[in-house]
Amino acid sequence: MRRQQGKTPIVVVPLRDKNRACMNSMSFTVETAANEALLLQVEHYIGGPKPDDAPPANAIAGQVWEFVRDVIGSPIYFKLKVNVVNGDHIPICLSFHQPEFPYKLIHAPTARPSDAEDDEE
Repeated sequence: MRRQQGKTPIVVVPLRDKNRACMNSMSFTVETAANEALLLQVEHYIGGPKPDDAPPANAIAGQVWEFVRDVIGSPIYFKLKVNVVNGDHIPICLSFHQPEFPYKLIHAPTARPSDAEDDEE
């Protein structure tokens, strides 16, 4: 992805009420939400790629990926898509709100057995 100087390299779509409400409750701007999306890592991944469930009139062709990450002490659900325009890959954050369903962090680090368990042998 090419980064334009002085511009956030991710597009956040705050059009949905729940995205705006979440951003407002956290005192986030669109740019702040975009910066939070840029911090996503593989351990925050919960699903995808899968078809976009947006209505066809609003849909940008492509697949979506889902993530949950702790932001200021609250889990936040991110739904991302990559749009290709003139060969440029533009990441788009379609959702930024609290999770509305149970989720599992697929690549979360696993806990290491404690030293106490080793002493039981």
